Amino acid sequence: MTLATGEFDFITAWLDRALPAHREQKDSKAAVTLNESLLKALALVDQDKAMEADAVFKEALDQIRTSKQISIDVLPTIADLSFGYGRLLLKMKEHREGHALIDIALRLYTRLYGIEDGRTIFCADKKRELARTANNQIEIANVQYFLRAHNVLNRLKSLRLLPDAGPTDFNTPIEKSTDLFSAAVRGMPATSPDQQIIEVEDRHIVLLVGELFAACAEAEGHTSRLAIIPVQGMASDGYIEIFVKAMTNPVLRKEVSETDQEKWGAVSVDDLCGLVNKRLKQLRANEQFYILGRQSDEASCVYLFCSPDQVGRLKDLLPIGGKGKKI
Repeated sequence: MTLATGEFDFITAWLDRALPAHREQKDSKAAVTLNESLLKALALVDQDKAMEADAVFKEALDQIRTSKQISIDVLPTIADLSFGYGRLLLKMKEHREGHALIDIALRLYTRLYGIEDGRTIFCADKKRELARTANNQIEIANVQYFLRAHNVLNRLKSLRLLPDAGPTDFNTPIEKSTDLFSAAVRGMPATSPDQQIIEVEDRHIVLLVGELFAACAEAEGHTSRLAIIPVQGMASDGYIEIFVKAMTNPVLRKEVSETDQEKWGAVSVDDLCGLVNKRLKQLRANEQFYILGRQSDEASCVYLFCSPDQVGRLKDLLPIGGKGKKI
């Protein structure tokens, strides 16, 4: 069978509102019905009755599609249905739709249980295994990017550079970043070397870090520790405002906020970063601005205000450069 484009778009649309929305709602009857369909479909798959299993899976998804609201207790079954149906579609050579459904399952498992849960790990491993069997390098890159993105998030949390708890939704930026990375990789020539794909991955990871910090910028009690390169043409007071917001050193914050571009002699954010770092060194401060990404690629550079120890614990996950051109 051939599925129409966007066949499962309605499920992906749920991801943005399913969690934490409707967390208090329960619909045990719907959950039981869907679970019965899941067990029936999986039994048919075990009996090598692919077309019959396909029909059951589709009927269950149609039931989900027509639901007027989402209840939290149904989401695990939706994840299992997506995972099971995705594997069946891959077996039936419906590769695009199959991987799309497994991606939905992986995102739901991650939202429901976390990136380190056994269900999430099994789903990611199975997707990678199926992609390798079909020599599908794009899908392999996609799942590796998704896992790396969550590992970056967890590391930033463990270093207390991002809040470990609170209302901030970090899942949505990671999912959107994964989609952007996927689109970028799909647009590359099939013969692109691995190093080029790695560079694209690094670039999107750095941009994602900016999105993660932006997502919690307004969180109560959290001080932003990030300076993102401003848009081209931003006036010097715009540079200074960004740095003031990112600084945890009160002496330097006051000093920079009372100065201007002429005093600092800065012509770019990178120059200003280097000058600020020079002053931090004079103040014997432990933290400085470090560049994420490549200075030659200004569109995807981000400056992280952190300590050398924190840098050492981030280097295996993030492309981290020096401390600015002036240092």
